[in-house]
Amino acid sequence: MGIYTEKQKEISETIADDASRSNWKSYKWQLSHAIKDIDTFEDITCIKFDEEEKQVYEKVLEKFPLSITPYYLSLIDYDDYKNDPIFIQAFPDPCELVISKYDIKDSLAEDKDSPVPGITHRYPDRVLFLISNICRALRCFVWVL
Repeated sequence: MGIYTEKQKEISETIADDASRSNWKSYKWQLSHAIKDIDTFEDITCIKFDEEEKQVYEKVLEKFPLSITPYYLSLIDYDDYKNDPIFIQAFPDPCELVISKYDIKDSLAEDKDSPVPGITHRYPDRVLFLISNICRALRCFVWVL
């Protein structure tokens, strides 16, 4: 598989007028053209959710933001998206809205170790920077002091 497949070319041309191989390889272009809503996702992939499923996903997106780069979108198997690991990882799951009585708001007790939002300082020689709340898992860097 090449760096810029036919599927990727089609996606990039659907998303933007400035579609090119060099733009496709640019992380800035990828981030600035990330898919952030269900309608755009459906338009690009030709996957059509039924009305009930779409409403459920819209509800989940109110709490968990969607942001799929065009490259990542190109990896999804559109014919079997419900079982596709990339789709499962990138798209919010309605089960995430189900909260049981056993769920703890701050399960790792990080609030007391957070001097400001986005930073956790639990150990004297380490700082955890939460750099994004987009996608399935929080992206973070650990800085060793």
